[in-house]
Amino acid sequence: MEIRALAQQAAEQLSSYPSVNAKERCKRLLKSGVLRQKTAPIDRFSWPCAMLGEGLLEAFSATGENAYLIASAGYLQRWKTRKFPIYYVDNIMNANLALRIEDAVLQGGENSFSAAGRQELLEICKEAQKACADWIVRSARTPDGILAYRQHHPDWVFADTLGMVCPFLCGYGVQKGEASFVELGVKQLMRFVEKGMDAKTGLPYHGYDEKTGLKYGIIGWGRACGWMLTGLEQSLRHLPKSHSSYGELLRAFQRLAASCVAWQRADGGLSWQLCAAEGPRDSSAEAMIGLAVARGRAAGLLQDCAGEAPDFYGSFTGRLRKRLESSCVQGRMGDCSGECRGFAEYPQNYGCYPWGTGGALAFFAAEKSFGKD
Repeated sequence: MEIRALAQQAAEQLSSYPSVNAKERCKRLLKSGVLRQKTAPIDRFSWPCAMLGEGLLEAFSATGENAYLIASAGYLQRWKTRKFPIYYVDNIMNANLALRIEDAVLQGGENSFSAAGRQELLEICKEAQKACADWIVRSARTPDGILAYRQHHPDWVFADTLGMVCPFLCGYGVQKGEASFVELGVKQLMRFVEKGMDAKTGLPYHGYDEKTGLKYGIIGWGRACGWMLTGLEQSLRHLPKSHSSYGELLRAFQRLAASCVAWQRADGGLSWQLCAAEGPRDSSAEAMIGLAVARGRAAGLLQDCAGEAPDFYGSFTGRLRKRLESSCVQGRMGDCSGECRGFAEYPQNYGCYPWGTGGALAFFAAEKSFGKD
């Protein structure tokens, strides 16, 4: 069964990613110790690990297997042991994971832990959320008042940030009654809807330069679409419908979902760049987009004026699942594109990566939860 095998792989990757071989350790030692050059930290709590943790949580919700919740919680406990290091906005995804773990424990995961262990985990979740909230408060803003993807390029706004921080900003803000967090999350989404989209296709660019207004990267990079759909879908489920921007964000989610669905290939999959129909598939983009559409459909975010989600969304996720299943061999999710290096830097390497494993696990589990298994 895909869920069990993928969950085992996800748990293994969550405890070991990124692996640093002897050659890389020597290079880092030479650079820092001999050449006295600054080296980037080895970040074991970045977005790939957060995606693995979320995949395991989704699997717990679908199956009730305590081991999946325990593995995800163990990752959060390791983050606390390291004193919650936060290097980039990527790490804020762990705060959203903490929100979800907290909810899972309170809503049915109490049997996974002793009473003392349960209380300790709830405290860790709160500490993780607070650490990320404090980091966000201290972080510099762009002239538009939002978060840049990297501080050394303060005018560059990436689609990635929408999925990495907006769900936490909206979820934490609503839960704690912190209107400033909610408004920052909403503004982050709204500015990208206004400035980062391609009018002809309805798909996002990878990002834009806030200072010049230029849009960068390719149109319809699959994971950019996934990041944006994730940010919109998860944020909308936190926002009250009475919020002044709710309707506009809902329409943006519906437009983007429809635009992505329109690019489904004849084989049921999605290309690494959605418009490149004859290019390689990307299982990570398929999983991210499929998950957001499946969740949005189940939450009623894709209903038409008659109050029902059009049948083509169910057909889309069903065909997508079959295509993804073909890429899962012995618990390893293949056909996943490698890590992007920045605007217009998309290495054409395909294999097994954590973002493919975590995303596919979450998608398969969500489909099971919604009665598709």
